[in-house]
Amino acid sequence: MPSFLDRLGVRVLLTILVFLAALGLATAGLVTAGFRRAQASAVERSTEGLESQGAQSLLQMARHEAQLGDALLGQAASLGRLAAGSLVEANAGGALPDCDPAVSQAGGMAVYAPAGADSCSSVNVCQIVTSVAAAATPEIMKMIASTNDTATIGQIMV
Repeated sequence: MPSFLDRLGVRVLLTILVFLAALGLATAGLVTAGFRRAQASAVERSTEGLESQGAQSLLQMARHEAQLGDALLGQAASLGRLAAGSLVEANAGGALPDCDPAVSQAGGMAVYAPAGADSCSSVNVCQIVTSVAAAATPEIMKMIASTNDTATIGQIMV
């Protein structure tokens, strides 16, 4: 009696099944490799896009900060020039006595402080700064008017 595998039809059928299994495995392997390649490509493009977006955002923020710094320094510079010019004019007219902050001096500045007041006191410094800044921009006047602290006024002036 011939065995089951000796028949030609069974052999052809088994050969076709093995071929289809091999073909299915090859197809599955190629599809998996394609998905992995697409995933790696998407990750690479996403990383490049995020890096580019971050660089553009950083550049925009740096430009904004530079413009803000320019505006603040421009106001401070114009106030400094105005203050220097006013103090030079006041000193040329003899309105400002020599002032050594380490030494308390009696006598006032008739223009800026009441007579008999200490010309180096923080109250008089605030009055001098305020009177010099009267011709400055309204934004600086608002900053000076909102504070009574001489250290803060010194920071605004610088």
